Amino acid sequence: MSKTVLSILTGCLLIFAGCDDDINKFDLNKDPLSGKIDGVEWNYTGGRVDYSNFSNQAAGKIFNENLTDPCLRINTSNAHLDVAFFTQRGNYTLGLIDSGEIKFVTPNGGPIYTATSGFIEIVEVNAFEIIGYISADFDEDNFVQGSFLVRICD
Repeated sequence: MSKTVLSILTGCLLIFAGCDDDINKFDLNKDPLSGKIDGVEWNYTGGRVDYSNFSNQAAGKIFNENLTDPCLRINTSNAHLDVAFFTQRGNYTLGLIDSGEIKFVTPNGGPIYTATSGFIEIVEVNAFEIIGYISADFDEDNFVQGSFLVRICD
């Protein structure tokens, strides 16, 4: 019986060690955030968030525009995502109270759709940026999935 327990413990340690390596080797270019907003193909290019030390939450925008500095871009009339999420590493299910929110903002002040299913995974947070993964869905015309990096702006 002790050999079985030892084998199980060794397997668990290997799994947990592998998870840490995956986080350290997280590659934004491997699976960048993309999908559709208002039925039109949409691809992530960058984003900005404001961070609250009080609540450990961030809120901001993820764009599909070429930006030299996302902190200089506060608003846009182009399709984008409005995001709000916790800044502690972890996985948060969308649709639950206080779990994060993804809104699909259609161009030129059109309708705004809130994701009804999916998740946000926060992979890394430092003083300047947040790296994570989003899988969010409202309907067949409004969905995104992939990796993102947003700048923390003051």
